[in-house]
Amino acid sequence: MSFEFIPATQDDRAYLLSLRKLTMLEHLENSGQFLSDAEHESRLDDAYACSHLIIFNSETIGT
Repeated sequence: MSFEFIPATQDDRAYLLSLRKLTMLEHLENSGQFLSDAEHESRLDDAYACSHLIIFNSETIGT
């Protein structure tokens, strides 16, 4: 079993945006927040330099 944490690059943006929407959309909408794609991207950009990908056995599994 091998975990790695690697800094996200701009090439990872599409993955991170997709992951954000997959994991957050339901919760945001349940709280009355209906964000546009631009608003999701803006939130993704907040502290983007601190974003890391979680790699498990050579597969990206999260952030």
